[in-house]
Amino acid sequence: MVASTTITAMAHPPVEPARRSRRVARDRAGEAIAAAVHRAPPSAGGTVVVAIDGRSGAGKTALADELARRHGWPVVRLELVYPGWDGLAEGVRIVTEEVLEPLSRGESASHPVWDWSAGRWGRRRPVRPTPVLVLEGCGSLAPGPTDHVAVGVWVEAPEDVRKERALARDGDVFAPHWARWARQEEALLRHGHPAGRADLVVEGDVRA
Repeated sequence: MVASTTITAMAHPPVEPARRSRRVARDRAGEAIAAAVHRAPPSAGGTVVVAIDGRSGAGKTALADELARRHGWPVVRLELVYPGWDGLAEGVRIVTEEVLEPLSRGESASHPVWDWSAGRWGRRRPVRPTPVLVLEGCGSLAPGPTDHVAVGVWVEAPEDVRKERALARDGDVFAPHWARWARQEEALLRHGHPAGRADLVVEGDVRA
């Protein structure tokens, strides 16, 4: 499979953001998201989908982990679906067509898992209908996924904080690809307006 780096080539064209975002501090984010989920109608079949988007190192994974621990909500992680370092747009397409669209039809879904070490697809991971599902990763508020999202969350942090955090986590693997990945994020920001689609904007500048 050849990964695309052209965000505008996704099946869903960009639209103007329609949501009015509320800013929340990181230590109040879990509470704010839970309250939003409680109020939200299902958005994919019977499932309330919570999308947590943001640039690399912003703190998306930690926030998704917190929600999973506190509430037992399953998490679909886009980093498992990107087919390599040029695969942001392709990962967004896959999770839309193979996870969110089937759930919206009331069907069980699954997605392929990218083996980053081997550079090829591995097993498939099942995703069953559930009352709440967290979709975490850059691109989760792109135009395609947003059609199926009930609660959109954008996590932001300054570039120096993001880079320090990302390289501390994935250093030797990620460092050579930081700029390459950042260009794809920037293309998504220009054409998909993910932050403008969020219900909540989380201030992710937490170094602890």
